[in-house]
Amino acid sequence: RSPLSIKLIEAIANHYFCVSYRWLIDYIKYDRIVDKYVL
Repeated sequence: RSPLSIKLIEAIANHYFCVSYRWLIDYIKYDRIVDKYVL
């Protein structure tokens, strides 16, 4: 394993986490909006 491939894997993993984190926040916001209108 070269250091470059490890860095690349880390970057992909971090990017995936970032995307998932943003999606989770958007989902929570959307869920709250839905709750407001439903209730």
